[in-house]
Amino acid sequence: MFATINAVRWLWPELRHKDDDGEERVAALALHLVRDRLNAAQFKALYLDGDELPLMSKLVDWAHEWLRADGKIAVISFPFSRDPPADRKAYWTRLLPLIEPRSAIAIVGFDDPYPHWTVATNKSGPYSVRIFDSDVFRTVDVRRTVIGKTNGNTWEIDPTAVIVVEQK
Repeated sequence: MFATINAVRWLWPELRHKDDDGEERVAALALHLVRDRLNAAQFKALYLDGDELPLMSKLVDWAHEWLRADGKIAVISFPFSRDPPADRKAYWTRLLPLIEPRSAIAIVGFDDPYPHWTVATNKSGPYSVRIFDSDVFRTVDVRRTVIGKTNGNTWEIDPTAVIVVEQK
């Protein structure tokens, strides 16, 4: 859920402004998702097990509905759903041009050793991609990613777990 909210925070920075109670305006999205959208089983799965692409897709769609009520429009796509990249080079070669514009991000799923959804915002160096994350991560070294099983020194990426969100 945090990746969905961070995607909204990145693309619509005005929603980071705080209200009179000191809360970011986007905090209302978190409440909406938890109170109005997620059922008990989904919330439990989200909290205990993390979330898979079908639930992430729903979270992104629900966030978009919430944004549309405020006149904010996004285009959501799943660029690797039908033709996933076979290796990390193809993954990053195909993904980076999609998020090059400041108005686009990718919510990406990482697997072992630390299963995690995060927001990839742009390339930040020859081997580095900047991420906007609620955890300690700020960049990912693309050389240390792998499609397939990790050896513990690399981060396994799911080649189908990519949601691109573009602000319109």
